[in-house]
Amino acid sequence: MNNQDYKAMYYINRVVENSEASDYEITNWCRKVKFMIHKDDNDDNDKKDICQVVKSKIKELAQKYDKTQKTMEEKNIDTLGKMFKLSDLEKDILSVLYLPHSNRLFREFKRQVQGYSSNINIRNLSAMLDKFLIKYVSRKSKLAKLGFIDADSCEVGLTLYLVDLISNKIKTEKQYIDILLGKSLTGGLTAKDFSYMPELDFALKIIKSSAKEGINILLYGKPGTGKTEFAKMLAGESKKNLYTIGENNDGENTDNFRLKSLYRNLQVASKSKNTCLLFDEAEDIFSGLRTKINKVEMNRLLEENKCPIIWCTNNIKNMDPAYIRRFTLAIPFQTPPLQVRESMWNKYLQDSKIIAAKQDISNLAEDYNVPPSIISGAVKATKMVKGNIETVKQHINLMRQALNNGHKQIVEHKKDIVFCADLVNSDLDLEQLKNRLLKLGKLNFSLCLYGASGTGKSFYARYLAETLKIKYCQKRASDLISPFVGGTEHNIARAFEQAKEENYMLIFDEADSFLQNRSKAHYAWEKTAVNEMLTWMESHPYPFICTTNLMNDIDPASLRRFTFKVKYDFLTSTQVKIAFDFFFGLKVNEGEIIHLNKLTPADFTVIKNKAEIFGLKNQPARLIEMLSEEQKLKTPQTTANIGFCMK
Repeated sequence: MNNQDYKAMYYINRVVENSEASDYEITNWCRKVKFMIHKDDNDDNDKKDICQVVKSKIKELAQKYDKTQKTMEEKNIDTLGKMFKLSDLEKDILSVLYLPHSNRLFREFKRQVQGYSSNINIRNLSAMLDKFLIKYVSRKSKLAKLGFIDADSCEVGLTLYLVDLISNKIKTEKQYIDILLGKSLTGGLTAKDFSYMPELDFALKIIKSSAKEGINILLYGKPGTGKTEFAKMLAGESKKNLYTIGENNDGENTDNFRLKSLYRNLQVASKSKNTCLLFDEAEDIFSGLRTKINKVEMNRLLEENKCPIIWCTNNIKNMDPAYIRRFTLAIPFQTPPLQVRESMWNKYLQDSKIIAAKQDISNLAEDYNVPPSIISGAVKATKMVKGNIETVKQHINLMRQALNNGHKQIVEHKKDIVFCADLVNSDLDLEQLKNRLLKLGKLNFSLCLYGASGTGKSFYARYLAETLKIKYCQKRASDLISPFVGGTEHNIARAFEQAKEENYMLIFDEADSFLQNRSKAHYAWEKTAVNEMLTWMESHPYPFICTTNLMNDIDPASLRRFTFKVKYDFLTSTQVKIAFDFFFGLKVNEGEIIHLNKLTPADFTVIKNKAEIFGLKNQPARLIEMLSEEQKLKTPQTTANIGFCMK
């Protein structure tokens, strides 16, 4: 027998002495491992005495155990104990729990006494170590938090992760640190690449002076917006090694294995001044449905961590405010503004040696409001297949379709705007307004354009943006209204934020859908959406224009927030004549069109398309007839009331 066998006998003897094993179990064990019992030992006369002989022999062998003569595995446990500041008792617990994995005598004895599980009954473990162990092996114990043991109310055993760790031939503490932390992360971006972010300097100063406890930086926002790359950049600029936490389960199969990995890595990383940790996909730990951690414990973790942690998450909606306020800094991430996207496209395309004209790059940045990860992926895929700019566009369209649940996104092709001021029937001279704005260079203005459908409200908004030489973004009700709680408010806020970031005019069509009169609201979210809109309208520094066909449904509080409120009406008789000339190149007498008093420029566009199909573009009489039919559709039809008739 070797010292490992004597160790097994030592702990077996502790169980036997505490009467935790019956004579029957001891006898079966002896037969299984062929310890002392032979074939003729089955005589009835010997059964009464054999167990006493076996127990004496076990005790004799147990006394030969030399605790100073340690195996490689026991030395590994001592190294881990030093690294994680384990007590002697905690190291003894690990040493005993490792026996079922390393010694046949002990493993077979445990099976006879307890069963085939590799875990040990807590009562038996207490007998072996002569201690009351509940607080050392519970789910809230230090060993459990570190992911070293799995415990329930009756049994405890080593995790496969720790069994593998103890079994490795590791000589130094540094080798353990390398195994536990893994390879440090490096990024390809510098602080210059994130210069568009106002929080950059603040974050760098914090991470560079992170000697105090409780340094936590939260990066949150949509997937692919550069959070992980920003974390790598922070570590690189501050000359720190960055290690990620729990990206694979390393043999752990519990829901909160990442939390255990965090506890381990914090202990190890705190020994180095030039180390910080990255916890990506942090919703794993901050969601109470997945992690078995109470709020107080999480608060203490954020307050007392001795190594700076950068947390990345795609969603903070379900994060407890008590957690958020404990972060040293929280930085939002959105799709980069236009100028930054253009710079990214230029950099990625040049690095991949994909030929692109300056205008192509500008068009990509403007047409595809996508995060850095999509840009990088598109260029990488194009390089792989030796494609060109069209390949890049094809890749982005496919990725956007996938991110849109398989539905293709509608790409609006902006057409050259041919604006005819003579076809606008409004109560304000919009040409004069345009000229004044051009002369003053004033951009902090707003317009509410209201009136009949098709009168050219949205058209004028786009025309004004192009005249002022600013980009515009047009939003419809379908772009903003969300079926999810808080979704509409978020979409409204994001629209204003993007307009502010990229310095463009914001155009809201169908504004009555999200500026409806709150006194007529049926649901709470209808009021909160209006409140969100009003708040942004009050402080937005760039032009925004709302259009609506239902002015009476607009909330009264919104009206004072518009610099100008302009009413659009149907074309006058004079304007109808001008429209015939503008759309058809025809002259008509006013008498022929006197009855056409409810037409709009949009009606002429419809009839022009119809006339071109039927070859009637040069027939004034037929055009007047078709316009009359179009006008009739706008006349409300009288319908009989449905109800009871009393005679």
